[in-house]
Amino acid sequence: MEAIAAQWRGVHELPERPSDIDVIDQVPHRTWRAPDGRALLEEYVVPGMGHGTPLKTRGAGAYGASAPYMLDVGISSTLRIAQFWEILGTSEPAAKPCPSSPSDAVSLPAHIEPDRLYGRLSEPEQASAATIIGKVIEDAFRAAGLMN
Repeated sequence: MEAIAAQWRGVHELPERPSDIDVIDQVPHRTWRAPDGRALLEEYVVPGMGHGTPLKTRGAGAYGASAPYMLDVGISSTLRIAQFWEILGTSEPAAKPCPSSPSDAVSLPAHIEPDRLYGRLSEPEQASAATIIGKVIEDAFRAAGLMN
């Protein structure tokens, strides 16, 4: 995480010291800002969290449900990313329950071999894969209650 943050600070020519340090949902949060005040980089460090996607499943602003690698640690990374990227607009979406099983899981069409997903696809395969990836992202946002 520190190496990735350092890489993005370098890309944006930001100092090592963050512009802001605060706590969001009881999680330490640092922000690096451009000279015009726009947030360019954020970092959340969830104390004691294992490997997985952070979720907040209880209380105000709760989204989703715990599952393997979907960890209820009191903060929703999906919500925070959508807010940072300004995908949500000005208001938070209403919380919705998450399905307990991935009944609508997306799988690749038989003609697309998983080991070919690293830049070696034909144009029709690239278009098909882009559609599938877009659906996976939208389904994840819906499951987290961030899209209808």
